[in-house]
Amino acid sequence: MFNFIKTLILRESKKTPDGTYVGLKLSEESCDRLYEAAKKLQIPNILDKKDYHTTLIYSRKYLPDFKAEGELYPPIAATIAKLEIFTGKDGDQKVLVAVLDCPELIERHHLIMNEFKATYDFDEYKPHVTLSYNCNDFDVDSIDITENIESPFIEFVEEYSTDLDLDWAKDKE
Repeated sequence: MFNFIKTLILRESKKTPDGTYVGLKLSEESCDRLYEAAKKLQIPNILDKKDYHTTLIYSRKYLPDFKAEGELYPPIAATIAKLEIFTGKDGDQKVLVAVLDCPELIERHHLIMNEFKATYDFDEYKPHVTLSYNCNDFDVDSIDITENIESPFIEFVEEYSTDLDLDWAKDKE
């Protein structure tokens, strides 16, 4: 009887994740170039380069059948197009991102969305790499990132997925 109750409690405590997150990791060289450019531009509160990534999917619907590609060969190449500021969900957080020109990322995003019926919180998917979650009053309008980086080309070398963590931003504030 005790084992039966224990099994029921364990089964009850295992809940379905809040959703699925899919991202891509940059090559070490790409992280180095982005980080050096951010330092050169004196971007406030620069993220550690180990945290650089791009989001493909942030689905509040759990995707149990999705399997990430893992190591990508060949890597996915992207071009840094510009810097842009996204505002946080409360409107006062200023998130500085490097917006990417990469049709392959957009295509992969749409493929996962369609094939797995994923959800997405925004009207448009805009590939980017976050450089700072709090850039204060940093002025991006007068900056051409391509003039301040060794090369505007970056590579993504691994696709990964995790259960969605709805509280991920708490440690970014």
